[in-house]
Amino acid sequence: PDAAVRLGHELVAPDRDARVAAWRSFFAGSENPVLLCFRGGMRSQISQSWLAEAGVMADRVKGGYKAIRRRLVQEWELPLSGFVVTGLTGSAKTQFLRSLQSPGFLDLEALASHRGSAFGGLFQAAPQPSQQTFENALALSLLQKRHQGTNSFLLEDESRLVGRCVIPDPFFHRMRVLPRIFLESSESERVAHIFEEYVAAPLRAQTAREVESQLVGAVRTLKNRLGGLAAVELEAAVRKAFAAKSEDESISLHREWIRRLLLDYYDRLYAHAMARHPQEPVFRGTAS
Repeated sequence: PDAAVRLGHELVAPDRDARVAAWRSFFAGSENPVLLCFRGGMRSQISQSWLAEAGVMADRVKGGYKAIRRRLVQEWELPLSGFVVTGLTGSAKTQFLRSLQSPGFLDLEALASHRGSAFGGLFQAAPQPSQQTFENALALSLLQKRHQGTNSFLLEDESRLVGRCVIPDPFFHRMRVLPRIFLESSESERVAHIFEEYVAAPLRAQTAREVESQLVGAVRTLKNRLGGLAAVELEAAVRKAFAAKSEDESISLHREWIRRLLLDYYDRLYAHAMARHPQEPVFRGTAS
């Protein structure tokens, strides 16, 4: 081992100064520099000594990433209290929860960078994280909130899958039995919300052709669930809305295909899911 370490130092020597300079730049202004390797062993130990020689005193995580992971996973096993907010697609549940500015709000969709539906991955600022990164972010959020004294949590009703991110089983089962609040919203409000989120807002940032292409792609992923003919008709309705000659006509056509999608697909999907849910909502009401 000693000979191997000496050889390693010789091989790295030409790049060492550049690496240490890059690390120093990264840590500049940090009050508590921390470094780690996978198991908290030789790699982080050597890096720590090089930084110390360069005048940067950095803490090293004992046990490395594996120790952090073991600690975070414990958070899913702890008891969970609070409420889950549920409601039909388009009820603006996420916006409602964010507007409360509650320290107990756990924003699973933000952690997963996905809105949790077939269209939920569209127009996101960042790609979805890896499964382990999502799990770690969820556990860290729980840990931080509990450390700050939060004992009651608010969550949006989610299926086990948020895009391709899977809510860890222990946490999902605890979520599943929390008392639920049903957020009521009219059909017109739901259509208006979906229109703003998936048509109007994206069109302020992208070309019509780009937005149309992404919406059509999402519709095609629903082919097996909607049925071939219904999917073809829905795609045609989306394209017709983008081809409209006036803005008013376009808005009207967009709202019509959105209304059909909500009533014929998402509402039925929600009814099916709720029929299998272990408990009824403890409260129903509008956001106000």
